Amino acid sequence: MKKLLLAFFLLIPAITLNAQQTAESYLKSAIDKQSSGDNEGAIADCTKALTFGQNIADITNVRAVSLFNLGQYEQAIEDFNRTIRAYPTNALAYNYRGTCRYILGKTDKMDKQQRQVLESIKDFSAAIRISPKYASAYANRGNAKVCVHLYNEAINDFSEAIAIDPANATYYNNRAFARTVVGKNIDAINDCNTALRLDPKLAAGAYRNRGNAEIKLGKYEAAIEDCSKAIGLDLQNPKAYNYRGYAYYMAGKFDLAIKDDDTSTDYKEDDSTPYWQYRDEAEVKLNKQGGVIPVATKVVAAVPANKSAGSSSLSNSQPTSPAITPPAITLPVKPVPVTETAAINVPANTAPIKQATAVLPQQPPTVSQSTIAPPENNASNTFVNFQWIKPVDDISSLPNGVLKPFDSNEIQIKIKVNSNVPLDPKEFHLFMNNADVSNGNKMTTASIEDLKRKANTYQYNYITTVKVGLDTSVIRLAYKNYAPSDDLTVVYRPQDISLHILAIGTEGQSLKYPEKDATDFASIFSDQKGAGKLFHDVSAKVLIGDDAKAINMANEIGMWAGKQYNERDVLMLFISSHGLIENGHLVITGSDYKATNSRQTTIDFKSQVVDQLEALNCKKFIFIDACNSGAGLGDGGKAALQDVTGEINKMATSGNGITIISSSSSTEKSWEDESWGNGAFTRAIKDGLQDMKADKDGNGFVTMNELFEYVKIRVADLISQAGKKDENGNPVTQTPKMVNPRGDVSIYIK
Repeated sequence: MKKLLLAFFLLIPAITLNAQQTAESYLKSAIDKQSSGDNEGAIADCTKALTFGQNIADITNVRAVSLFNLGQYEQAIEDFNRTIRAYPTNALAYNYRGTCRYILGKTDKMDKQQRQVLESIKDFSAAIRISPKYASAYANRGNAKVCVHLYNEAINDFSEAIAIDPANATYYNNRAFARTVVGKNIDAINDCNTALRLDPKLAAGAYRNRGNAEIKLGKYEAAIEDCSKAIGLDLQNPKAYNYRGYAYYMAGKFDLAIKDDDTSTDYKEDDSTPYWQYRDEAEVKLNKQGGVIPVATKVVAAVPANKSAGSSSLSNSQPTSPAITPPAITLPVKPVPVTETAAINVPANTAPIKQATAVLPQQPPTVSQSTIAPPENNASNTFVNFQWIKPVDDISSLPNGVLKPFDSNEIQIKIKVNSNVPLDPKEFHLFMNNADVSNGNKMTTASIEDLKRKANTYQYNYITTVKVGLDTSVIRLAYKNYAPSDDLTVVYRPQDISLHILAIGTEGQSLKYPEKDATDFASIFSDQKGAGKLFHDVSAKVLIGDDAKAINMANEIGMWAGKQYNERDVLMLFISSHGLIENGHLVITGSDYKATNSRQTTIDFKSQVVDQLEALNCKKFIFIDACNSGAGLGDGGKAALQDVTGEINKMATSGNGITIISSSSSTEKSWEDESWGNGAFTRAIKDGLQDMKADKDGNGFVTMNELFEYVKIRVADLISQAGKKDENGNPVTQTPKMVNPRGDVSIYIK
């Protein structure tokens, strides 16, 4: 890591005491030592200076920077705290402290990591409030937002940093990374090109990242060339081998793909979307061609314990995209005097931490802004033009140029394309709000009809169905670097949807947190109504204490069942209680439960809950946090899950079956712990929704499937970390289950 030197002028009141002079001499010595790279000596002198009790904030500021340079971030935070308390308008101290928190957050366990990174965002924001032209603070905040999946906000911060310091190549690389996550690969290529021009020292990473962008655009030969350049500059660049291997695979060069896979081992098998899944498929296809599998030659890193030298443990039939490593943090600039009026002077050569990054690429606001080389046939006499056919053949005829669908967010698109040269179907790209959605989950696979050639004109029909988001979406079709189609503006505002919540918590029988579970669940959705949210209105009722007696629970659910609901309305029933199996059925205990009077102090989950809600003409979701709650799924949760089918409009138009997500299987207990402040299941739901950790695709919505997949993993982590054991001292498991007969729907928006 590059060590930053502290050199600044201290404003110290004139004090004639010998002790003060001695403290000053130690402080001056500390600054000199720090400037020469002797951070240990600087820390020692600062510690001696502090014994005189004078100028404490100035001394701790110097010591904090040396602690930072030595990687002692927790101790540095303590010293920066003292500096900030004394000088609350010192932007640089906030930026340093935020950087410490960011770095610690990158290495901590999941829950602590999230807190550290969120705290770092607050520090970077404070630095920006104090000094609005602080490029490093914007860049650092952007990096932190990437870690918490706020990619669009991160892009804005990187753009602010670039506007202030347009010569900093690191900012372009980091923005390229964030843009790739949201699908803007061409724009990210532009950023990589700029980074290469500004700072050739970043060439290995920039070529690798540009190669990855080209892979995502289907430009495999170009990707091979760029990744080869990256490898030529840095032989120990495992991700470049990895990316190039995938490009070789997609280009049909299976022997070279396998060889690159054998060379690159610096990736984890628990990565969510690694390129290394192409290995098995490459071997199969090479065998069919009669080729010989190359001998494994590892030259980059040692083979991980869970991956042998010549094979991959995964055999997915379709290779997927690589896991993303967040960009490096930008270190704060050289400190300035510790005074309340100190101005921040941001140099252009702010240095990044030296760590491996995967700065990935993306697509441009408009294709015409792309700096990618034009196609070979893009001569002045070549044309490509577009004519809208569906949903309208004349965009200018729309009122104010806007299409306003109400019943569905799925828009059927058909565009006729004319050219005087043959066109490559792989080069068509559909953009929505300046993001390329051609290979994402917002559109069906495009059908490109090759029509009969007329005279000297080649004609094609581009046909697909896109899913627009709430409010305004702007859609256009582009081919390579030619002028794109006219923009189609779609404004989607579905009919009002109301959310009704009934949250029940019954304590007792050794349970401490059901009442808090119920209260917390209801509060999660309190901000989910109004403009820009999923629901027009949210109403919640919580039953705890005496209100949660079995008869009250049954009556309240019965009242729900007796009301009239719009078919678009949503009911959420949350139950945190003790579950028992009686006569083969799951029963839920009331707050008045007595084993000697079980019939009157419990409710039957199927007959008094599921059957009551089944007939309602609306959308129903049941969350049940109770021991043996999986028994409520009947056949063990084997009901077939349907494909993901939409966002908010699926909430409004899908069928009326009940989605049930339970905290455990039918043979497991559900656990709670003081450190969680909830049951494991409820804690996982809170983390997944309130912190948007369940938003796997980063689109700002959490669907039921996304929530379940996150909760399943998070609950297992919580149980493991807490070291829960059964009565025989054996580690236990808790496995949430789900039956979702309606398909996937969004239930939460940030």
